[in-house]
Amino acid sequence: YRIPTPATSRDPEIDQLIANNVGRLVVDAADSRHRVRAAATLQIGVGYLPSLVLDGVSDKIDGIWSEVLTDAMANIRARMIPIVGTFALGTEVLWKFIDGNPNVSMLPAHVTNSAEEIRRRQIISVNQAMAVTLHGETVVGVGRRYSGAGGQRDFSANAPTAIIALHSTRTAEDGTLVSNIL
Repeated sequence: YRIPTPATSRDPEIDQLIANNVGRLVVDAADSRHRVRAAATLQIGVGYLPSLVLDGVSDKIDGIWSEVLTDAMANIRARMIPIVGTFALGTEVLWKFIDGNPNVSMLPAHVTNSAEEIRRRQIISVNQAMAVTLHGETVVGVGRRYSGAGGQRDFSANAPTAIIALHSTRTAEDGTLVSNIL
């Protein structure tokens, strides 16, 4: 049985630009919230954009509180920060990182996704969507299903700072450019 892993980027250069912009938003939110120390607890959703953001801001955070744990969290293993999640979705790198790691805790979703916990911890939430409507609803699959919304709604609705990262356009199967803002 093969364990499913998240999709990879189709446009790494654009993804890195988006991640850099989101990373600046994360750092600004941490700076404005913590006058003494510019660090924050981060929630990272599934996707290559949130993973790139984490890579860029890992030295600015003091913990991860997330429903899902991903390979990106294993990549910051040199830092001994607390990482809390409900389930893991990644490669063997993630599984080896989690196994026996005293800095990683797995808790039930009713704890990690609790509105009270998210607010109390002043979580900065970073998630990815395939599209977003003008009403602020996120679309996690366009055409082919990539993921379910999962805890994205819990964190986006309750985190003092919630960021949904996405490409503004995509190329349809027939080659036409289509807006991801619906």
